[in-house]
Amino acid sequence: MTNRFSFKALARKFRRDDKGVAAMEFGLVAPILFFGLLSAVDLGLAVNERMEVNHVLRAGAEAAINKSDEATVLAIMAATASQNMTPSIDGQGGAGDLNLTVDQYCACPDATEVSVTCSTICTGNVPTYVYYQIDGSKTYTGMFIPNISFAPSMRVQIR
Repeated sequence: MTNRFSFKALARKFRRDDKGVAAMEFGLVAPILFFGLLSAVDLGLAVNERMEVNHVLRAGAEAAINKSDEATVLAIMAATASQNMTPSIDGQGGAGDLNLTVDQYCACPDATEVSVTCSTICTGNVPTYVYYQIDGSKTYTGMFIPNISFAPSMRVQIR
């Protein structure tokens, strides 16, 4: 009696055997799911930072509505920002910091984009409107997603 090895019989045996198929599929799909999950977390952190910047700008807008001067508005914004990030005023900070700027200007009601001196009397003996332009910019450095730069701004009319 000879013990012959048959490739056909061995191939038929492996074709019918389904042991380990789920582990093999999991091994192929798990890295894709893992990196997808980490990318979603990374994107969520970027959105969270954008919401924090918006919160800082809203705090500055509230201070401007209370007729504070530019320095006070910047100080309030910096104090609000310092709870979660490193603020820098008028671009004096390093990379990754929140850069804050506040500009007060006056404009006539018929041309709100054109800055004029605040003592100007506009068409129809109307006094000038006073605005604050509040800007913030930040770059989010992600783990997997590329750097995202966002620069929200607000314009507040106080008179």
